[in-house]
Amino acid sequence: MHEDTRGGYEKHGHPAETIGLAAIAALGLEAVLPPVGIPGWVLPASEIIASCGTALVTWSATGRKLMPAFLAAFGSFLGGWTAYAQATGLWSWDVIGTLLAGTAVFTPLGVWSWHKRHRREDPFGLPPAITAFPEPAALPPPPDEHELEMRRFEMMLMDFGLGDEKSPLTVTSLEEERSGRVVHFVLPLSGKVTLQNCRDQARNIEVRMRADEGAVSFERDGPSSHVLMRIRERDGLSESHTLTPELRATTVNKAFTVGFQEDDTPQLLTVREVHGMIVGTTGSGKSVLLNIMVSQLAYCPDTIVWVIDMKGGRFARPWFQAWADGTAVAPPIDWVATTRKEAELMMLALPAAVDARANSGLGGSKIIPSPSLPQIVLICDETAVLLGTERGGRASIQADEKTNTWFGERAVEVAQMGRSEAVSTWWAGQRGTQSMAGPSDLKALVDMRVALRPSSIDELQWVIPDAYFAGAQLAYLGGTPGVGVVARGKQASQIVKFLHHDHIEGACGADEASPRCVPECPVYRSAVETAPIRPRLDRLTASAIGQPYARRWERAAEAGVIRVPQAALRPAPVSLGGGGDASKFDDIISGLRDPERDLHPGHIRIRELLAARGVMGLPVNYMLSILEQEKIECARESVHRWLAKDRDEGLLHHPSYRRWVWGPGPNTPDDDD
Repeated sequence: MHEDTRGGYEKHGHPAETIGLAAIAALGLEAVLPPVGIPGWVLPASEIIASCGTALVTWSATGRKLMPAFLAAFGSFLGGWTAYAQATGLWSWDVIGTLLAGTAVFTPLGVWSWHKRHRREDPFGLPPAITAFPEPAALPPPPDEHELEMRRFEMMLMDFGLGDEKSPLTVTSLEEERSGRVVHFVLPLSGKVTLQNCRDQARNIEVRMRADEGAVSFERDGPSSHVLMRIRERDGLSESHTLTPELRATTVNKAFTVGFQEDDTPQLLTVREVHGMIVGTTGSGKSVLLNIMVSQLAYCPDTIVWVIDMKGGRFARPWFQAWADGTAVAPPIDWVATTRKEAELMMLALPAAVDARANSGLGGSKIIPSPSLPQIVLICDETAVLLGTERGGRASIQADEKTNTWFGERAVEVAQMGRSEAVSTWWAGQRGTQSMAGPSDLKALVDMRVALRPSSIDELQWVIPDAYFAGAQLAYLGGTPGVGVVARGKQASQIVKFLHHDHIEGACGADEASPRCVPECPVYRSAVETAPIRPRLDRLTASAIGQPYARRWERAAEAGVIRVPQAALRPAPVSLGGGGDASKFDDIISGLRDPERDLHPGHIRIRELLAARGVMGLPVNYMLSILEQEKIECARESVHRWLAKDRDEGLLHHPSYRRWVWGPGPNTPDDDD
């Protein structure tokens, strides 16, 4: 019986061959041994003893009885046949026939007993030699496509010299965003590869990936060794968000949302203690961004907005529509200038406000804006008209007007001193060059810059220091309106899609048939919603500015730039100008926030609300709701007492049920509220 080893396990030979070989061996030995003189009993005895010994060993080793019994029976048959052959003669037909017949009988028995020995006791009757095989080694799982993609990016980046076998580059994650894929990787430990090296290879990677120019960009991803590669494969900024209630600003002391970046994170803009610049060509969405800023600042009860609009009031005029209609108690913009003369007064007012606040000592090291001492934010559209170095010279303006050089000096003065005095300025224009953005000193003091669609990548070097990086980004989505990059210092944002907050087309003064905004207009709606929380300029600053600020609405009405309600055209208090006698009414108006008067903040705020509302008046419940929103604690009984006191002093009157109106009125009996 033979054995061989295949596939790592033992496979036994055929038992039928073994039985046949044993029969042939017995026949041969019987023919050979007697003639050489070996006694005849030796061979039968050896066969019987060998078979019984083998059976005994097999039984002791396996514990099974079938195979040992077969071995003993087959060995006894061969021994008996050998003895029979010696007695009758070897070559007789009956001796040979007996051997063949016995072999034919014992062969199937041997085969059956052999396989029975190795058969496993299971329902399928499989041999134990098969089922007892050791478990084959587990095959590795199929390669993960995501993991393969990460490894492909690794090899591609190292092909461009950003790593090698000795100092490899490692891709840590691969994400899918709205605009395309984002690859996070760690630079080699050798320190020979930096973020700038990655940016230098951006154009080559675009060629390898068959991508558009500006589709690949690199950003820092935390530590200096961690880099993020953004691949813009589709326009993920085509849809515009709107200014929803949850996105509204609450105070100028916090950054507010002006748009969303490619990864859907809000883009925040800081106005307090920051001077800014907005640059974008015609049609890039500059006016929409300015509308967002005005709206967000109007929702801050601690901020006053002044606007210089050198396009004849096209940008600022819609913000006054609700106030002129009488549906808003105050305009979102506190002062507007549309001429050089009015802009001159405003640019004189800003240094005066800064100087007055600085000399007052209020706020310690710096003023923290509040409703009683609000932040002043100046927004200037079309900066080149006032600050451009190639226009506004003495030869091109009237004799009594200030030159652009004078305006530039005032702007630099405010930028230098206004930060700690809660005064900031924002300048918007089409280019960032000195010829259109003003003196270089002003640009050096402007630390937050917004770049919309430029006329060329070279233009951005005047706006954002990292011009190529930002320019490549804007070039990719340059055709999408309202898209830009926000940078502060050396930190630039991702591509930003700014919120859409503009007039409704055809319903906001676009033609003579529709000269006024409608309530559905976002600008109109914001003006109505923010009117009750608009603060008044504090007396300290108003007194320092004087008549230019006090009579601003009279000049606006005379110029015909905006329609001004009659309530806003009352004679300005002489006390603001610094001399002369004032009427009792004007004295109270100018002294609403006079610290020398022992007035409760709620009492002051009620006077402000009623003065701003004019002849429309306000009910007590509405005034109480405003006080509650502004967290000014006072009881209803106190409000009634204050109103009665002011009525007795001739400041208020009560002409109708549940409504109080600013100003003296006829002596009529009052109804209980």
